[in-house]
Amino acid sequence: MANSGKANIEVIKRMVGDIRFFADAVRREGKKMADEAHGLRNEWNDPQYDKYERYISELTDNLIAGTSELDYCANELEKRWKELIDG
Repeated sequence: MANSGKANIEVIKRMVGDIRFFADAVRREGKKMADEAHGLRNEWNDPQYDKYERYISELTDNLIAGTSELDYCANELEKRWKELIDG
């Protein structure tokens, strides 16, 4: 039984790492999308661009804000595994 508990903790640790990796990737990609959209202003200077930039800004803001929920879940899982280890 002791090995089963240790294996479960290892699974939780990997899951926490995967969640954090994914959240970081979403933040990086969201920032890249916003930067690329902003960079189009010089080439695409008309009212349609303004709509597009607002859309991308809202989209990326929502994506990045959603990562706080992932961070919370990873932190909660990490707390639980530490509680299991500590006793």
